[in-house]
Amino acid sequence: MEDFNIDDLLNDDLFGDTPKQEKKPAQAKAQEEKVEVVETQKPIEQPKQKVEVVDDIKIDSVSGEVVEEKVEPKKVEPKSEPKPTPKANQVAVKSPTYAITENITNQIRDMVELNNETWSPKEQAVAANIISITDKIVRTNNYSWKQIDMIGNDVVGAIKHWAKLGVDGYDYLHPMIRKNPNTGKLDLTFEPQYQTFQKLITKYCTKKIFNFIADVICIGDELDYHFDYRLGKDVFNDFKPNPKRNPNDMNQITGAFAIAFYQEDGEVKQIVEKIDKEAILQAYNAAKTHKIWDTYTEKMVKKTAIRALFKGDKIRPFMKYPDEIVGDLSVIDEESDVDFSNKDRKYKDIVEAENVANDFGTGDILDI
Repeated sequence: MEDFNIDDLLNDDLFGDTPKQEKKPAQAKAQEEKVEVVETQKPIEQPKQKVEVVDDIKIDSVSGEVVEEKVEPKKVEPKSEPKPTPKANQVAVKSPTYAITENITNQIRDMVELNNETWSPKEQAVAANIISITDKIVRTNNYSWKQIDMIGNDVVGAIKHWAKLGVDGYDYLHPMIRKNPNTGKLDLTFEPQYQTFQKLITKYCTKKIFNFIADVICIGDELDYHFDYRLGKDVFNDFKPNPKRNPNDMNQITGAFAIAFYQEDGEVKQIVEKIDKEAILQAYNAAKTHKIWDTYTEKMVKKTAIRALFKGDKIRPFMKYPDEIVGDLSVIDEESDVDFSNKDRKYKDIVEAENVANDFGTGDILDI
Protein backbone atom coordinates (compact mmCIF):
# COMPACT_ATOMS: atom_id res chain seq x y z
CA MET A 1 0.00 0.00 0.00
CA GLU A 2 1.32 3.34 -0.93
CA ASP A 3 2.33 5.61 1.94
CA PHE A 4 0.41 8.95 2.35
CA ASN A 5 0.77 12.06 4.30
CA ILE A 6 -2.18 13.68 6.10
CA ASP A 7 -1.21 17.09 4.70
CA ASP A 8 -1.22 15.61 1.18
CA LEU A 9 -4.66 14.23 1.82
CA LEU A 10 -6.03 17.55 2.98
CA ASN A 11 -4.49 19.34 -0.02
CA ASP A 12 -5.96 16.91 -2.58
CA ASP A 13 -8.96 18.01 -4.49
CA LEU A 14 -11.44 15.36 -3.53
CA PHE A 15 -13.81 16.32 -6.32
CA GLY A 16 -11.17 16.79 -9.03
CA ASP A 17 -12.07 20.41 -9.75
CA THR A 18 -8.59 21.87 -9.26
CA PRO A 19 -5.35 20.71 -10.82
CA LYS A 20 -2.88 19.13 -8.53
CA GLN A 21 0.23 21.04 -7.71
CA GLU A 22 3.56 19.41 -8.02
CA LYS A 23 5.17 18.35 -4.80
CA LYS A 24 8.34 19.96 -3.95
CA PRO A 25 11.12 18.11 -2.34
CA ALA A 26 11.22 18.52 1.45
CA GLN A 27 14.65 20.09 1.27
CA ALA A 28 13.46 22.78 -1.17
CA LYS A 29 10.41 23.49 0.98
CA ALA A 30 12.49 24.03 4.06
CA GLN A 31 14.71 26.37 2.03
CA GLU A 32 11.72 28.51 1.09
CA GLU A 33 10.54 28.79 4.67
CA LYS A 34 13.84 30.34 5.67
CA VAL A 35 13.51 33.08 3.10
CA GLU A 36 11.75 36.11 4.46
CA VAL A 37 9.70 37.98 1.99
CA VAL A 38 9.67 41.67 2.64
CA GLU A 39 7.14 43.65 0.74
CA THR A 40 6.84 47.37 0.93
CA GLN A 41 3.31 48.67 1.06
CA LYS A 42 2.52 52.01 -0.34
CA PRO A 43 0.69 54.31 2.10
CA ILE A 44 -2.99 54.66 1.39
CA GLU A 45 -3.89 58.19 0.79
CA GLN A 46 -6.49 59.41 3.27
CA PRO A 47 -9.03 61.92 2.10
CA LYS A 48 -8.47 65.35 3.48
CA GLN A 49 -10.66 66.44 6.37
CA LYS A 50 -13.31 69.03 5.77
CA VAL A 51 -14.21 70.45 9.11
CA GLU A 52 -17.60 72.00 9.68
CA VAL A 53 -18.74 73.67 12.88
CA VAL A 54 -22.21 72.74 14.07
CA ASP A 55 -23.45 74.13 17.41
CA ASP A 56 -19.91 74.92 18.50
CA ILE A 57 -18.88 71.29 17.68
CA LYS A 58 -16.27 70.59 14.98
CA ILE A 59 -17.36 67.71 12.66
CA ASP A 60 -15.50 66.08 9.73
CA SER A 61 -17.97 66.35 6.83
CA VAL A 62 -16.27 63.47 4.97
CA SER A 63 -16.24 60.84 7.73
CA GLY A 64 -18.94 62.39 9.89
CA GLU A 65 -16.77 62.00 12.97
CA VAL A 66 -16.55 64.58 15.72
CA VAL A 67 -13.23 66.35 15.63
CA GLU A 68 -13.59 68.57 18.69
CA GLU A 69 -16.44 68.79 21.15
CA LYS A 70 -17.50 71.87 23.03
CA VAL A 71 -16.12 71.53 26.51
CA GLU A 72 -18.05 73.34 29.19
CA PRO A 73 -15.78 74.92 31.76
CA LYS A 74 -15.98 73.09 35.06
CA LYS A 75 -17.56 75.02 37.88
CA VAL A 76 -15.19 75.36 40.74
CA GLU A 77 -17.14 75.45 43.97
CA PRO A 78 -15.62 77.57 46.69
CA LYS A 79 -13.96 75.53 49.35
CA SER A 80 -15.70 75.71 52.70
CA GLU A 81 -13.45 76.94 55.42
CA PRO A 82 -12.81 74.27 58.03
CA LYS A 83 -14.57 74.79 61.34
CA PRO A 84 -12.17 75.87 64.01
CA THR A 85 -11.48 73.13 66.50
CA PRO A 86 -11.35 74.17 70.13
CA LYS A 87 -7.88 74.40 71.47
CA ALA A 88 -6.80 72.65 74.59
CA ASN A 89 -6.71 75.88 76.58
CA GLN A 90 -9.88 77.34 75.05
CA VAL A 91 -12.77 77.77 77.55
CA ALA A 92 -16.30 76.88 76.38
CA VAL A 93 -18.92 79.61 76.66
CA LYS A 94 -21.42 78.78 79.42
CA SER A 95 -25.11 79.57 79.24
CA PRO A 96 -26.34 82.30 81.64
CA THR A 97 -28.47 79.79 83.57
CA TYR A 98 -25.53 77.40 83.94
CA ALA A 99 -23.26 80.24 85.04
CA ILE A 100 -25.58 81.54 87.78
CA THR A 101 -26.31 77.98 88.94
CA GLU A 102 -22.62 77.23 89.23
CA ASN A 103 -21.97 80.53 91.02
CA ILE A 104 -24.66 80.05 93.67
CA THR A 105 -23.97 76.34 94.24
CA ASN A 106 -20.30 77.18 94.79
CA GLN A 107 -21.31 79.74 97.42
CA ILE A 108 -23.54 77.16 99.12
CA ARG A 109 -20.70 74.64 99.10
CA ASP A 110 -18.42 77.16 100.80
CA MET A 111 -21.17 77.89 103.34
CA VAL A 112 -21.74 74.27 104.33
CA GLU A 113 -18.01 73.60 104.53
CA LEU A 114 -17.60 76.59 106.84
CA ASN A 115 -20.40 75.31 109.09
CA ASN A 116 -19.20 71.69 108.91
CA GLU A 117 -22.49 70.59 107.34
CA THR A 118 -23.13 67.81 104.86
CA TRP A 119 -24.03 68.59 101.23
CA SER A 120 -25.17 65.49 99.38
CA PRO A 121 -25.51 65.12 95.58
CA LYS A 122 -29.29 64.93 96.04
CA GLU A 123 -29.32 68.25 97.90
CA GLN A 124 -27.14 69.78 95.20
CA ALA A 125 -29.65 68.65 92.55
CA VAL A 126 -32.53 70.20 94.52
CA ALA A 127 -30.61 73.49 94.80
CA ALA A 128 -29.89 73.47 91.06
CA ASN A 129 -33.61 72.99 90.36
CA ILE A 130 -34.56 75.97 92.56
CA ILE A 131 -31.95 78.18 90.89
CA SER A 132 -33.01 77.12 87.39
CA ILE A 133 -36.70 77.88 88.04
CA THR A 134 -35.80 81.21 89.66
CA ASP A 135 -33.57 82.16 86.74
CA LYS A 136 -36.42 81.48 84.33
CA ILE A 137 -38.70 83.85 86.28
CA VAL A 138 -35.97 86.50 86.44
CA ARG A 139 -35.45 86.43 82.66
CA THR A 140 -39.14 86.16 81.81
CA ASN A 141 -39.72 89.44 83.65
CA ASN A 142 -36.69 91.03 81.94
CA TYR A 143 -34.86 91.36 85.23
CA SER A 144 -31.19 90.80 85.96
CA TRP A 145 -29.59 88.98 88.87
CA LYS A 146 -27.59 92.16 89.49
CA GLN A 147 -30.85 93.92 90.40
CA ILE A 148 -31.64 91.41 93.16
CA ASP A 149 -30.65 92.18 96.74
CA MET A 150 -28.80 88.90 97.21
CA ILE A 151 -27.32 89.80 100.61
CA GLY A 152 -30.32 91.59 102.11
CA ASN A 153 -32.63 88.68 101.18
CA ASP A 154 -30.01 86.02 102.00
CA VAL A 155 -30.88 84.32 98.71
CA VAL A 156 -27.99 81.84 98.87
CA GLY A 157 -28.88 80.85 102.43
CA ALA A 158 -32.56 80.42 101.57
CA ILE A 159 -31.80 78.14 98.63
CA LYS A 160 -29.50 76.10 100.84
CA HIS A 161 -32.21 75.75 103.52
CA TRP A 162 -34.89 74.57 101.09
CA ALA A 163 -32.45 72.17 99.43
CA LYS A 164 -31.56 70.65 102.81
CA LEU A 165 -35.28 70.15 103.47
CA GLY A 166 -35.64 68.42 100.11
CA VAL A 167 -38.16 70.93 98.73
CA ASP A 168 -37.79 72.25 95.19
CA GLY A 169 -39.87 73.84 92.45
CA TYR A 170 -41.69 70.59 91.77
CA ASP A 171 -43.13 70.87 95.28
CA TYR A 172 -44.58 74.28 94.43
CA LEU A 173 -41.89 76.35 96.07
CA HIS A 174 -42.57 79.57 94.20
CA PRO A 175 -39.92 82.32 93.78
CA MET A 176 -41.48 85.76 94.32
CA ILE A 177 -39.81 88.93 93.02
CA ARG A 178 -40.93 92.35 94.21
CA LYS A 179 -39.56 95.83 93.77
CA ASN A 180 -38.37 97.36 97.03
CA PRO A 181 -38.92 101.14 96.98
CA ASN A 182 -36.65 101.62 99.99
CA THR A 183 -33.56 99.89 98.61
CA GLY A 184 -34.22 100.44 94.90
CA LYS A 185 -33.47 96.76 94.36
CA LEU A 186 -35.53 93.63 93.84
CA ASP A 187 -36.51 91.42 96.77
CA LEU A 188 -36.41 87.69 96.06
CA THR A 189 -38.18 85.32 98.43
CA PHE A 190 -39.32 81.71 98.13
CA GLU A 191 -42.98 81.22 99.06
CA PRO A 192 -44.01 77.69 100.12
CA GLN A 193 -47.42 76.58 98.87
CA TYR A 194 -49.77 74.22 100.70
CA GLN A 195 -48.28 71.32 98.70
CA THR A 196 -44.96 72.19 100.35
CA PHE A 197 -46.42 71.69 103.83
CA GLN A 198 -48.09 68.47 102.74
CA LYS A 199 -44.75 67.09 101.57
CA LEU A 200 -42.93 68.10 104.76
CA ILE A 201 -45.62 66.51 106.93
CA THR A 202 -45.58 63.30 104.92
CA LYS A 203 -41.80 63.16 104.74
CA TYR A 204 -40.99 63.80 108.40
CA CYS A 205 -44.07 62.46 110.20
CA THR A 206 -43.74 59.09 111.90
CA LYS A 207 -47.36 58.35 110.98
CA LYS A 208 -47.95 56.97 107.51
CA ILE A 209 -49.88 59.89 106.07
CA PHE A 210 -51.69 58.94 102.85
CA ASN A 211 -54.12 61.82 102.23
CA PHE A 212 -55.07 65.41 103.10
CA ILE A 213 -58.36 67.28 103.04
CA ALA A 214 -58.85 71.02 103.54
CA ASP A 215 -61.92 73.18 103.14
CA VAL A 216 -63.51 76.51 104.02
CA ILE A 217 -66.33 76.76 106.54
CA CYS A 218 -69.08 79.24 105.59
CA ILE A 219 -72.33 80.38 107.11
CA GLY A 220 -74.92 77.61 106.76
CA ASP A 221 -72.43 74.71 106.46
CA GLU A 222 -73.13 71.62 108.59
CA LEU A 223 -70.03 70.44 110.42
CA ASP A 224 -69.85 67.36 112.63
CA TYR A 225 -66.67 68.07 114.56
CA HIS A 226 -66.21 67.41 118.26
CA PHE A 227 -63.78 66.22 120.89
CA ASP A 228 -64.00 62.48 121.49
CA TYR A 229 -63.25 61.78 125.15
CA ARG A 230 -62.90 58.07 124.44
CA LEU A 231 -60.09 58.69 121.93
CA GLY A 232 -58.84 61.82 123.66
CA LYS A 233 -58.74 63.92 120.50
CA ASP A 234 -60.82 65.91 118.04
CA VAL A 235 -62.83 63.85 115.59
CA PHE A 236 -64.17 65.03 112.26
CA ASN A 237 -67.15 62.92 111.24
CA ASP A 238 -68.93 64.78 108.47
CA PHE A 239 -69.11 68.05 106.54
CA LYS A 240 -72.04 69.23 104.42
CA PRO A 241 -71.40 72.56 102.66
CA ASN A 242 -74.28 74.98 102.18
CA PRO A 243 -75.20 74.73 98.47
CA LYS A 244 -75.76 78.52 98.33
CA ARG A 245 -72.50 79.47 99.95
CA ASN A 246 -69.71 81.50 98.31
CA PRO A 247 -66.32 80.38 99.70
CA ASN A 248 -64.61 83.33 97.97
CA ASP A 249 -66.65 85.87 99.95
CA MET A 250 -64.74 86.74 103.09
CA ASN A 251 -67.95 87.96 104.71
CA GLN A 252 -69.43 84.44 104.53
CA ILE A 253 -66.35 82.63 105.83
CA THR A 254 -66.38 81.61 109.49
CA GLY A 255 -63.37 79.30 109.60
CA ALA A 256 -61.53 76.45 107.90
CA PHE A 257 -60.11 72.99 108.62
CA ALA A 258 -57.35 70.65 107.45
CA ILE A 259 -57.16 66.89 108.05
CA ALA A 260 -54.26 64.48 107.62
CA PHE A 261 -55.26 60.81 107.27
CA TYR A 262 -53.00 57.93 108.25
CA GLN A 263 -53.27 54.20 108.83
CA GLU A 264 -52.46 52.56 112.13
CA ASP A 265 -53.36 49.11 113.48
CA GLY A 266 -55.46 48.47 110.38
CA GLU A 267 -57.60 51.57 110.94
CA VAL A 268 -57.79 54.97 109.22
CA LYS A 269 -57.15 57.76 111.72
CA GLN A 270 -57.10 61.56 111.57
CA ILE A 271 -55.06 64.53 112.68
CA VAL A 272 -57.42 67.50 112.54
CA GLU A 273 -56.66 71.23 112.70
CA LYS A 274 -59.50 73.77 112.76
CA ILE A 275 -59.01 77.54 112.57
CA ASP A 276 -61.49 80.35 113.17
CA LYS A 277 -62.20 83.63 111.37
CA GLU A 278 -59.71 85.52 113.52
CA ALA A 279 -56.81 83.28 112.43
CA ILE A 280 -57.80 83.76 108.79
CA LEU A 281 -57.91 87.56 109.11
CA GLN A 282 -54.55 87.52 110.86
CA ALA A 283 -53.01 85.72 107.87
CA TYR A 284 -54.79 88.09 105.49
CA ASN A 285 -53.47 91.19 107.24
CA ALA A 286 -49.93 89.73 107.43
CA ALA A 287 -49.79 89.22 103.66
CA LYS A 288 -47.36 91.40 101.73
CA THR A 289 -50.09 92.03 99.18
CA HIS A 290 -53.86 91.49 99.31
CA LYS A 291 -54.25 91.12 95.56
CA ILE A 292 -53.86 87.33 95.55
CA TRP A 293 -56.02 86.95 98.67
CA ASP A 294 -58.82 88.94 97.06
CA THR A 295 -58.54 86.94 93.82
CA TYR A 296 -58.14 83.45 95.29
CA THR A 297 -59.80 83.77 98.69
CA GLU A 298 -60.94 80.14 99.02
CA LYS A 299 -57.53 78.71 98.10
CA MET A 300 -55.69 81.09 100.40
CA VAL A 301 -57.93 80.12 103.34
CA LYS A 302 -57.27 76.41 102.65
CA LYS A 303 -53.56 77.10 102.54
CA THR A 304 -53.78 78.88 105.90
CA ALA A 305 -55.50 75.82 107.42
CA ILE A 306 -52.84 73.40 106.09
CA ARG A 307 -50.09 75.72 107.33
CA ALA A 308 -51.75 75.68 110.76
CA LEU A 309 -51.83 71.87 110.63
CA PHE A 310 -48.11 71.79 109.88
CA LYS A 311 -47.27 74.11 112.79
CA GLY A 312 -49.95 72.89 115.19
CA ASP A 313 -49.48 71.10 118.48
CA LYS A 314 -51.57 68.11 117.38
CA ILE A 315 -49.08 66.92 114.79
CA ARG A 316 -45.91 68.09 116.55
CA PRO A 317 -45.42 64.93 118.66
CA PHE A 318 -45.27 62.87 115.45
CA MET A 319 -42.84 65.10 113.54
CA LYS A 320 -39.21 63.99 113.74
CA TYR A 321 -36.54 66.04 111.97
CA PRO A 322 -32.87 65.13 111.61
CA ASP A 323 -30.80 67.34 113.89
CA GLU A 324 -28.77 68.59 110.94
CA ILE A 325 -31.79 70.24 109.28
CA VAL A 326 -33.48 71.73 112.36
CA GLY A 327 -31.80 75.07 111.66
CA ASP A 328 -33.00 74.96 108.06
CA LEU A 329 -36.66 74.84 109.18
CA SER A 330 -36.45 78.52 110.12
CA VAL A 331 -36.74 79.35 106.42
CA ILE A 332 -40.40 78.35 106.53
CA ASP A 333 -41.28 81.31 108.70
CA GLU A 334 -38.58 83.64 109.99
CA GLU A 335 -41.03 85.20 112.48
CA SER A 336 -42.45 81.90 113.70
CA ASP A 337 -42.13 81.07 117.39
CA VAL A 338 -42.66 77.36 116.70
CA ASP A 339 -39.99 75.14 118.22
CA PHE A 340 -38.97 72.70 115.49
CA SER A 341 -36.27 71.02 117.56
CA ASN A 342 -36.62 67.40 118.62
CA LYS A 343 -35.72 68.25 122.21
CA ASP A 344 -35.24 64.92 123.98
CA ARG A 345 -36.83 62.87 121.20
CA LYS A 346 -34.49 60.87 119.02
CA TYR A 347 -34.66 60.95 115.25
CA LYS A 348 -36.06 57.63 114.06
CA ASP A 349 -38.75 55.99 111.94
CA ILE A 350 -38.93 58.78 109.37
CA VAL A 351 -41.51 58.15 106.69
CA GLU A 352 -40.48 59.73 103.40
CA ALA A 353 -42.81 60.27 100.46
CA GLU A 354 -40.99 62.06 97.68
CA ASN A 355 -44.01 62.24 95.37
CA VAL A 356 -46.60 63.53 97.83
CA ALA A 357 -47.06 66.72 95.80
CA ASN A 358 -48.09 64.70 92.78
CA ASP A 359 -50.78 62.94 94.82
CA PHE A 360 -52.25 65.86 96.72
CA GLY A 361 -51.27 69.00 94.79
CA THR A 362 -53.52 70.82 92.36
CA GLY A 363 -50.85 73.03 90.83
CA ASP A 364 -52.11 76.24 92.46
CA ILE A 365 -49.38 78.78 93.20
CA LEU A 366 -50.42 81.16 95.93
CA ASP A 367 -48.64 83.83 97.90
CA ILE A 368 -49.25 84.87 101.49
